[in-house]
Amino acid sequence: MLSKHSICQVCKPRVSKGTEAPSILTAIIHPVLWVFQVQPSKEMPSAYDLYVLTTIPGLSYRHYSIRPSRSSQEKTGEPEPFVAKTMQFGGRLRRSARQVGGNLVPVNNDCYIVFLDLDTNLMHSVWERQSNRKVYMTQQFMEYHTNSDVRKGPVSDNYVFTPSGAAEPAWEAVRMEIVEGPLVTEIRQYFHRKVNDSEPTFAIYSRLARSPQGSDGELLCHRIEQEYRVGPLELNREAILRTSTKLNTGRVLYSDNNGYQMQRRPYRDYKSNTIARVRPELSWSWLL
Repeated sequence: MLSKHSICQVCKPRVSKGTEAPSILTAIIHPVLWVFQVQPSKEMPSAYDLYVLTTIPGLSYRHYSIRPSRSSQEKTGEPEPFVAKTMQFGGRLRRSARQVGGNLVPVNNDCYIVFLDLDTNLMHSVWERQSNRKVYMTQQFMEYHTNSDVRKGPVSDNYVFTPSGAAEPAWEAVRMEIVEGPLVTEIRQYFHRKVNDSEPTFAIYSRLARSPQGSDGELLCHRIEQEYRVGPLELNREAILRTSTKLNTGRVLYSDNNGYQMQRRPYRDYKSNTIARVRPELSWSWLL
């Protein structure tokens, strides 16, 4: 049986960000290697997120008890949590592809180096250490205007996608944060529909796992995890995140449909949307 090493977000304590916050979150669980990370929550400014490294043997589960520490570290001998370092980068306006790539900052683990362009606050490229290969990429949040008038044909809903034209960029500025710790480095990108909007319409949270000394971290570092947040959207809009690379994939995508079933999804060029209406699963799988 195989063991799985996972970095788990286990709680969101609602504590103030004053000087007492780290002491409140001291040695409250017993993780595998006594390594755990506290960082400001991405969703609630007055809260912290706690990450721990766990080992789950094959065909089994583990139960961890999480509770406030009643004693200081001096008395218990338990290590203090590592408080992640946060770097903030101001808003950058959306630019053309010819204006990027001049000011890069690296974010890395044992497997990858992700290069971020500080002129745009977008991902520029990813270098895979083992193969010594660098892949360039672009990121873009876009929106389709969809049909809502039954007199003009089928309306868009959960099963049928009927856009009224090509997708258009749906943001004017993006700001970025990099939260770096011993277990996880998180890249937070916030896309604002208008330059002066106080709250973002879209967000991408990218995480690179790190392996503490003494752990088998090969499975941990060989992936880049992404989480997305969208909304609120304007009426009759369909939002997409378009990530483009120079990888030769043969126009084949492997994806799970709403976290249900991983499938091979080859590209199909239909002259009309009739087939997609007959097979609804096509319409929500091909927004590339």
